[in-house]
Amino acid sequence: MVYDRLWHLCPTCALLTVELDHGLAKMLDNGEAGGAKQPAGALVHRREYTFCRRFAEGFGADAILNYGVGWSMVPEALRSDGFDAVGCDLWRPLVEQRREEFGPESFYHRDELPDRRFPIISAFEVFEHFTDPRKDVAVLVDHLADSGMIIGSTDFWHGGILADHPSQFKTYWKHLTHVVAWTWQSMRALAEHFGLQVTFSVEILPIIVPNAFSHCIEAKRLPGSCRACPRYCLMFTACSRRSRKRGPESMA
Repeated sequence: MVYDRLWHLCPTCALLTVELDHGLAKMLDNGEAGGAKQPAGALVHRREYTFCRRFAEGFGADAILNYGVGWSMVPEALRSDGFDAVGCDLWRPLVEQRREEFGPESFYHRDELPDRRFPIISAFEVFEHFTDPRKDVAVLVDHLADSGMIIGSTDFWHGGILADHPSQFKTYWKHLTHVVAWTWQSMRALAEHFGLQVTFSVEILPIIVPNAFSHCIEAKRLPGSCRACPRYCLMFTACSRRSRKRGPESMA
């Protein structure tokens, strides 16, 4: 028990998940009413916008799917820069409002995404909300171009007592909707299942520095020990291959 919640560890891939009751599972499937509802200059917006733009420019991509973007204005900011950016979320009132404001092709509910693939899919602070990791990630993979990539961030768990995990945000795992604690091992296992290659890099908070981005671009792997970066959030990049496996069964 951690933070009055029961967590389960997968002995195969080391994924740590919360035991969900019906009410919490339903709430998560409906999305968060206040997701990313922060001032325009907040880190949650600047981070996703910065990395989406730099990856798109660096790899010559013109289309981006901002998955689980919440109330963030990142899709609109990217569109103003000339990118074909599409927002996606679970909270129906948010989806409806964004479609009214910016057009029906600017924003979609997860279950109503169009039949198209994107060279870049961003999912920042999203993976920790997944109730069924393989099923949820399958949605991303199904909309990922053959030569595309998924970029995002989450706090990774590196073993030990979860309540003592040296997160930048001390109550990260106390948050009700944070129901998955990823390890590098579990994310590598998931990537392999879908035929993806995953790399990790340090994202230094609260300031995004050029080195953080260059680590991703050059695909430099971090040391295996978490002691190398005890107080950093980690960013992951999953690049697709042409042959991909699919399977909605749960990892845990």
